[in-house]
Amino acid sequence: ENSLSAARWHADLLDKMTLHVTGVRERVIEEHTARLLHELLRFRHFRRYYFEIDYDWNKIDYLVGVHARVMPLVAADLARFREFLARLAAD
Repeated sequence: ENSLSAARWHADLLDKMTLHVTGVRERVIEEHTARLLHELLRFRHFRRYYFEIDYDWNKIDYLVGVHARVMPLVAADLARFREFLARLAAD
């Protein structure tokens, strides 16, 4: 199923990227990576609609830490997926 909800397509796309489809493709990102990205996505949506309120700076510090942890995971997941695509191209 490749359809994405118009209301939450960012979150749906992250979820779809964790799916391994046997005989079609490997997962693009791991579940753990997706969970961390969802955490950042929740803040993005909050920030987009509530930009005039005081921030919880402890939460901001936490999210900076999430970002620092997730970026190497995203890079590794995408490198693994590129290798999968290279193997397909070689076949």
